[in-house]
Amino acid sequence: MTNQPPPSRPANLLQGEALCVLIASFVAYHLLFPHHWVLFACLFFVPDLSLLLYARGPSTAASVVYNVMHSYVLPAVVGILAVLLRSPLLGGICMVWIGHIALDRALGFGLKYATSFQFTHIQSAMNPVIPADKPRAQ
Repeated sequence: MTNQPPPSRPANLLQGEALCVLIASFVAYHLLFPHHWVLFACLFFVPDLSLLLYARGPSTAASVVYNVMHSYVLPAVVGILAVLLRSPLLGGICMVWIGHIALDRALGFGLKYATSFQFTHIQSAMNPVIPADKPRAQ
């Protein structure tokens, strides 16, 4: 694992793709709503309200709510609804939400495990527990 070049390490790839998604969400938002950056700023950290469940420490409920709010699934559903309902507001919410998730992942924050607040899927990609390959018999 340590001999893998940095650009191809899974954690670096996850963070790089998140950075691309973040930039894409900014560009898409700007193209569709060029003069509505106040709304973007007001909504950007709303998904982090799920962190309040961690006030009493890590728990399954806290990690589930946090992970639901920080997964691309719900913003994708909101985006589909925006298209079907032709709702610019839902479209903007979708792009802001995706941008928030992408920023978190680009910074190395990821989906949480129930047993720890700090340990996320990004950290598990950085330091995976992978058994060494056994030498093949010849």
